[in-house]
Amino acid sequence: MRLVVMLGKCKQPEKARELFQAMSDEGCVVNHEAYTAILSAYSRSGLFDKAFYLLEEMKDTPMCHPDVQNYWILIKSCLQVFAFDRVGFFLSDMAS
Repeated sequence: MRLVVMLGKCKQPEKARELFQAMSDEGCVVNHEAYTAILSAYSRSGLFDKAFYLLEEMKDTPMCHPDVQNYWILIKSCLQVFAFDRVGFFLSDMAS
C-alpha cells in the first residue's frame, strides 16, 4: 500500500486508485492511510466527485472510516473553489 500512498502524494490519483483496486481485488488489506492518500490526491487534482464517492466508500469499509483529517481535506478543497454548500454537508456528516 506504500506505493499507493506515494502515487497519491505525487498527484497521480488515477494510477493510485487503479493500483489500490488491483491490490484490493487480490486480497491485500485496505488501510486508512491509502484511502487518505487517494482522497487527498483527488481533492488536490480537482476531482471532487471522485473524492466524495471515495468518502462514501470509506464509510462502508471496516477499519477505514473517515476521520477529522479526511473531512478537513475535503472541506479545504471545497473552500478553495467556493463550494460553501458542500462544506455544510461535510460538517453535518462529520457530526453524525
